[in-house]
Amino acid sequence: ARRMAATAASSGAQGPNGLRISFTGSSAALSPAVEAERAGRAQRLACNNDRIMLSGYASGTAASGARRVALSRVLAVRAYLVEKGVQQPRIDVRAVGAPTDGGSPERVDIAKIGR
Repeated sequence: ARRMAATAASSGAQGPNGLRISFTGSSAALSPAVEAERAGRAQRLACNNDRIMLSGYASGTAASGARRVALSRVLAVRAYLVEKGVQQPRIDVRAVGAPTDGGSPERVDIAKIGR
């Protein structure tokens, strides 16, 4: 996975249905610190058969630009989870763009969606 200087910031927050990973600016890369912090969670996801949904959000004045950044983020998180053993067919991705839920726009939410 590609690494960048400006990377995911704090990721300890819980979203309404699961885990939330926050990003800084228009970055789409996970920092080594975030990866280390999430390694245990990724291993637990790899050990069960639940499907998960990655929903990416990003701010921006143009909707297409926000969706592009959001897509880059969910693909980076998916690549990390696959690297940790989560089977790719179990991961659904959704690039939302600007959030409508009042939450931080610079994030990826990870939610279990069943089996």
